[in-house]
Amino acid sequence: MRLPSVYSSRVARIFEDAEVSRSDIEWTIDACMLPKEGEQQGTTRTAGMHARNERLPFPEEWNLPKVSPALWKTLNVVSVCEEAELVESSASDMFVTTKRCLAVFVPKGIISLDETHNIYQSVEMSSRVWLVTGANSGLGLALAEHALSQNDKVIVTARNIANLPASLKAATPLQLDLNSSQADLKAFGQKALQIHGHIDVFVNMAGYGLESPVEELDADELVGQFHVNVFSAIYLIQGLLPSFRARKSGTIVNVSSIGSIDGGPGISAYSASKAALDSMTDALAQELAPWGIRVLIVQPGFFPTNWFAAAEAMGKASRAAASRKTGAYTDLYGLSARVLPYNLSIRRVGDKDKAAQRMYEVVTGKGLAEGLDLKKDWIRLLLGKDSGERYAQKMQTWKENIDATEKIWSSTELDPAKVEEMRKEAGLN
Repeated sequence: MRLPSVYSSRVARIFEDAEVSRSDIEWTIDACMLPKEGEQQGTTRTAGMHARNERLPFPEEWNLPKVSPALWKTLNVVSVCEEAELVESSASDMFVTTKRCLAVFVPKGIISLDETHNIYQSVEMSSRVWLVTGANSGLGLALAEHALSQNDKVIVTARNIANLPASLKAATPLQLDLNSSQADLKAFGQKALQIHGHIDVFVNMAGYGLESPVEELDADELVGQFHVNVFSAIYLIQGLLPSFRARKSGTIVNVSSIGSIDGGPGISAYSASKAALDSMTDALAQELAPWGIRVLIVQPGFFPTNWFAAAEAMGKASRAAASRKTGAYTDLYGLSARVLPYNLSIRRVGDKDKAAQRMYEVVTGKGLAEGLDLKKDWIRLLLGKDSGERYAQKMQTWKENIDATEKIWSSTELDPAKVEEMRKEAGLN
């Protein structure tokens, strides 16, 4: 017995005991939401799923925990009804749930239906749906290819989808210009949601680097750097979040850079944009925690991709602007072209395919991430030995800085008497 594809890719589970087989679980489906004759796209209908006195084998891929016989007697399967909407689907026109539809096992007389979110965990029932921007090359391409190899559904974006490689033929391509307006980017996120009815993982991979010293930065180029690397990510996320919150699930992955905390000369705008992305993502993770939405910051080190060639090309264009040339920073242009030779000289070169696999594993809890007890406020994933080492060195420098200036930063508090006076005025005494 399988849930038809119109149902959500997650069901609920509670209890970790393991003594009853899947075939002992009693339930069936009340409604299969195929469109009725004459129904048009956008039609909504209520769907239901509840218990019946029938014994049906549980699909093996659900991987639900078994329940002890004594505990089984206290359980009851409660129906949960949600709305479904007729949308365009790769599996033909059919009803696809726009909200999560769950079968929830509830201890009788202990909790009510609206409290179930406190006792269940989600488990996979079918493939994940990924939305990966910047998937036409580099780490984005490697991640999309790996997700497809795991039989997941992948939506990929590129500024020109004609440039997408043949290895992504199983993915759904969407054209996306990150220079678009807030309204257009939010609408794009909503459009992407309609393809499979939901998105499980959004990976904000697309971006670029601008070579230029601070003194010679052009205002339009600086705004463009932030629009693509920061603002577009925010706008796309805004388009996706209503669905993520309604389903109380989802993962957002913002791909940053080790340069966000260890910026170098000549790429100040890029480093600043990634630092802004990091700070926004830190706040976002806290804002979305009540809905169980996971947020990650990925900070890669050096991986040989075409990012560096693109940055060099943009640097040449900036350098050609005669009105901004000072002649003082000649050596800071063309740094991107020297990164690969330098890393080869010290034998420190990342493998983008391995990095993509590690990203996939951290998102899914598989492979090297299986059993890893990641605390909810551990939202950073470093990729590459250089990234880890540079991060550790930066933290050491920060620690030394903090320790050395402690007598200064600790001397700026209000006098205790003044604090007590303010507390009294605020009614806190």
